[in-house]
Amino acid sequence: MAADPDLDGFELYAYVGEDELGSGAFGLKQAFAPVGLVPLVSTSRASLEDERFRSQIAEQARLYGKPIRLVRLVYAESVETIRRLKPALATGRSDAPARLAFSERARRATRTTRRSCSPGRRTAAVPSR
Repeated sequence: MAADPDLDGFELYAYVGEDELGSGAFGLKQAFAPVGLVPLVSTSRASLEDERFRSQIAEQARLYGKPIRLVRLVYAESVETIRRLKPALATGRSDAPARLAFSERARRATRTTRRSCSPGRRTAAVPSR
């Protein structure tokens, strides 16, 4: 595909390294962050050079004996561009039938019926079949 002028100059930084189990495959490295285990990829090099991540990466390299590299990935080409559907007003036609069909399928999928757990007890909502 052709180059995309909107992405000229776009860069990602990532920690990459060989699989710890010795498969020979390279991939993204992960580290613990306040939100949990995250892949170490960012548009900001400074955020990946934070001591919290660097210390975890250094420990992984020491523990597994495999080098881990901080790499800069630059935009080369767009392989696929996925765009949102145009609203009905912009296209001049109504997408109301499609929306109604989708909402009907969603309603049927989440429909519940009331079935008694046992006499004299509360009823529980269970998905219909």
